[in-house]
Amino acid sequence: MSYMPCRHGRDEQAHLYVDSEPDRSLCGKSVAETTPEPGDRPVCPDCAKRLLVGIFRHHRRISSIDIVVHD
Repeated sequence: MSYMPCRHGRDEQAHLYVDSEPDRSLCGKSVAETTPEPGDRPVCPDCAKRLLVGIFRHHRRISSIDIVVHD
């Protein structure tokens, strides 16, 4: 499962969505832009919590975690 960055309307936070569900972010908001502009936006706390919960739920099936940051 891949998580991708996105934006929700005009809010200034960085949200995440599952690549197989590009219409909703992890926090449940609708995705307005799937290719957000680069910047120093704070991460949405609800998206971050749901990402961590998902990682810990599947910890036995996860052999590695890759984090890729694109400039």
